[in-house]
Amino acid sequence: MKKSISNNILFVNLACGSSYIDAPEWVNLDYSTSNPAVQRANILGTLPFEDGMVDVVYCSHFIEHIPKARISGFLSECHRILKSRGGRARFVLPDLEEMCREYLRQRESGNHAKADFVVVEMLDQCVRVESGGELGALYKLLQEQPDANIAKYIFERCGENISHSYRNTEIENRWLRLFKHPASILPYLEKKYCRFISWFLPSAFREQNVSFAQVGEKHAWLYDEHLLTSLLKKSGFASVVRMSFDTTSIPNFPLQPLDVSADGSPRKGKESMYLEAFKA
Repeated sequence: MKKSISNNILFVNLACGSSYIDAPEWVNLDYSTSNPAVQRANILGTLPFEDGMVDVVYCSHFIEHIPKARISGFLSECHRILKSRGGRARFVLPDLEEMCREYLRQRESGNHAKADFVVVEMLDQCVRVESGGELGALYKLLQEQPDANIAKYIFERCGENISHSYRNTEIENRWLRLFKHPASILPYLEKKYCRFISWFLPSAFREQNVSFAQVGEKHAWLYDEHLLTSLLKKSGFASVVRMSFDTTSIPNFPLQPLDVSADGSPRKGKESMYLEAFKA
């Protein structure tokens, strides 16, 4: 990969989506993009960097989407591309332990609406079969029947602001992408074709095994600090340290906007954990 790097520092943002840093020292990668600041790459394959080439790997809310059988390979690739003696990676992802504790706390306190949301927060993206799933349906309901208390809680939990028309905005964005980027029309037609073909499958099989959620939308597994730390050490990392959304050991790391919103809150809400792994 050829890129002009200032001060010989290289940051790599894996599966960045719309959260990226447009700067010479940053390489932003995703499996699909129409943004010139983001490069297309097979993130679950061999990463496009030489051994020991990268100073910092940043990966937010992607690990939980990786099939469990491939997570070790992904973490080993992150380790491979990092420089020895100083290379480090910052991983941000949902914290299973925190969500379990929050569910029990809210249920035991009698805050059943909040406990019910935590159930959806944990499980919906693991099992949904339609784009948006139960979360999307809940957000739409809250726009039609506002509940300021629950809306505030959702924002605190996962950073999702549903005060505007979430579902309508998603639909508008989908059609805008189709018209602005004609290349996206083919995948759209392929999805329609797959949905049509699925109706020829036995109904019981279709209901249990066929999903029309978008690529990268579903969670493949959930982790707590112990589980992910063990995987990171097995992948070669020498040590792992837990950080918060507004702390880091990485010099010149832009916590804002990557992990801290403009108002000072965690961009991905309280459900997230932040682990920094160090290469020996």
